[in-house]
Amino acid sequence: MRPENIYVVDSDTPASPGERVVAFLIDYAIGGGLWFIPYVGVALSTLYLLTRDGLPFLKHRSVGKIILNQQVIHNHSRSPGLKTSLKRNFIFIHNIITAIPVVGEEFAYLVLSLNLLAFAIESFLMFTHSDHQRLGDQFANTHVVKYEQ
Repeated sequence: MRPENIYVVDSDTPASPGERVVAFLIDYAIGGGLWFIPYVGVALSTLYLLTRDGLPFLKHRSVGKIILNQQVIHNHSRSPGLKTSLKRNFIFIHNIITAIPVVGEEFAYLVLSLNLLAFAIESFLMFTHSDHQRLGDQFANTHVVKYEQ
């Protein structure tokens, strides 16, 4: 089944791929910081990376998007929910592997490698796709635009 098309409203200015990468790096640094909280860090980090664009207490904008004045739109909705955020960020689900005691420690380098690969693929798509959509955007029918207050 083909996903329905999304149309960015004429008044919306798409966020540039470079700005989107910087916002992602900010969010990833936050996820990395959460990683080091004893006992719950890996779970918190993974949850943040998966749900960062759908958290109501952040007004459905990740910290990186807040700092760089961006927002995700989903079928013209200004506040995509957790389900949309999970669909957009599914590519980071492999981080949860490291939360498994003993087994997870053995796969830490694999997870790091997968993260680097995912970042490279997503960045390539964002810079080359005509609408600057990464794989997660295409899957969740979303666009990232400049935030209009």
